[in-house]
Amino acid sequence: MRAGGHLITYVRAGDTRELPCPGCNEVAWSPDGHAFAAAGVDGRPLGLVDAVTGAVTPIRLKGVESVRSISWAPGSDRLAFL
Repeated sequence: MRAGGHLITYVRAGDTRELPCPGCNEVAWSPDGHAFAAAGVDGRPLGLVDAVTGAVTPIRLKGVESVRSISWAPGSDRLAFL
């Protein structure tokens, strides 16, 4: 794996692929499996990464410089973090 990427492994099938995520230093999968929240993505404190395409949607957080301990709500519609 190259620097700045994450290995995604489909446990049942054993398939593995790389998903780029430059700068990501912590990730948390959404309960629905469609995305993951990532700390430090694209130079921002928090972003959403599409689990299939790798497209990043930055989350604007006024006055927040970094996040950690990312956790999803069961409905995949809210995040909590420190």
